[in-house]
Amino acid sequence: MLRGRLPLASVHLCLVCLLALTSQSKICGKDVFRTVQRLIDGDPDSMCSDCKLYTPSSDHFKKCPRSTMLCFANESKVLIEEWDNYHGPRLDRELGKLARWLTQSESGCLQCELQKEETAGKFLADLLKTLQMMHSLHCTRDPQKTL
Repeated sequence: MLRGRLPLASVHLCLVCLLALTSQSKICGKDVFRTVQRLIDGDPDSMCSDCKLYTPSSDHFKKCPRSTMLCFANESKVLIEEWDNYHGPRLDRELGKLARWLTQSESGCLQCELQKEETAGKFLADLLKTLQMMHSLHCTRDPQKTL
């Protein structure tokens, strides 16, 4: 049986690696990309013609990833409620799960209601761009190549 600090350090390193892989797999999933792409393909501006949604920019994501993703989650809930005959996955829940895995300091982050209001199509396009940026920062594979 192994004794001392070296075996303990090895066990600790293995646990840290497993936790890192688990959190990366949560952030790097492809389902959310597919959901957003399906919504974009469904002509969001005609399906939700009166929708104006608070839309964070990808620049905001660089500074405040968690609050940006939570804003997208909250606004996607509004989009789904307003969307005529929507019968797809709950994008707001998927984005909320992603937000839990992102870290940030809270200083200098704008509230969602202070973001620019955009059409449903622009909101989804910006969301997809932000998800691609998140993926490039935290993951190793390109999600668009596997769609």
